[in-house]
Amino acid sequence: MMLCDYPIVFVAMEKLAEGQPSFAITFPLNPDSLIESIKTVGIINPPVVRQKSNTDGFDIILGLRRITAFKALGHATIPCRVIPEKDLSDLDSIMLNLHDNLTMRILNPIEKGMALALLLRHVSRQDILADYMQLLGLPRHEPALNLHLSIANELSEDIKLGIAAERISMQAASEMLSMDPDTRETVYHLITYLRLNVNYQIQFIELLIDISKRDSITIPELTRNRDLSSLINDSDLSRPQKTRKVMEFLRDIRNPRLAQAEKVFRKALSSINLTDGDTIVAPSFYESPYRELRLRFRTRKELKEKLQKISDMEGIDDLIEPWKKR
Repeated sequence: MMLCDYPIVFVAMEKLAEGQPSFAITFPLNPDSLIESIKTVGIINPPVVRQKSNTDGFDIILGLRRITAFKALGHATIPCRVIPEKDLSDLDSIMLNLHDNLTMRILNPIEKGMALALLLRHVSRQDILADYMQLLGLPRHEPALNLHLSIANELSEDIKLGIAAERISMQAASEMLSMDPDTRETVYHLITYLRLNVNYQIQFIELLIDISKRDSITIPELTRNRDLSSLINDSDLSRPQKTRKVMEFLRDIRNPRLAQAEKVFRKALSSINLTDGDTIVAPSFYESPYRELRLRFRTRKELKEKLQKISDMEGIDDLIEPWKKR
């Protein structure tokens, strides 16, 4: 039978296994957007439920958000399309839910992890990799499978909400999985408070991990550093300013020699009195031995004079090798 061939029946709310939605892959389960719609026009597309053969209860197959919204409005019953348990296996129920969701939207990473966890109850890992990963838009390899299962099963609700809302990148989530729960929450709240972009999230986590290991302190202890806390809580700084200063502060702690070299470089640059529009730029983190000279000139003579003047300036060596300055 086709799905549309099954009857629509009013089902009592207490008969629905809402507390244990075996086949739900919706996260977050926020019915607020549906409540106003249902108040106005009612349920356009009835939920699909499976009638249990050994009890008078029902499993929710499709429409958990609709049922949650309907219940929030105080309704004691809800119209549902009812399928007998003998006509719909657990795996069929999962696939029906999965395809129904995929036809309407792109699943977020948490929902993909939830779907994979459901499938693992009935399908081997090999079959999931071969037949289902591509359906979810994921590469067919174990690391992707393990990552999505872990973020769905091991992370807190707050962190999962951050991932679903794209406030936390999958790269950052992967790093956070190796942390203990308290450390994860600390890192999550700082990332979201500072509104770090994807690149900054990874840099931020790597800095925290490096300093923590080197100094044998926990990341929560590190983030309680008085100077770092002052930067984070400075009401005179905008979020972008806080982010820049926090990252600079952590880089300085991780590599004080580099921090000192940058201070020497900035001081030397300000002391040599370059013409307006001219400057010397150091490579990021001094990873390259080269400096970049930017000059403005109109004639060959002017260029030659500027180059000669700069090469003869006192303090130019501090720009070339600032880490040797004592």
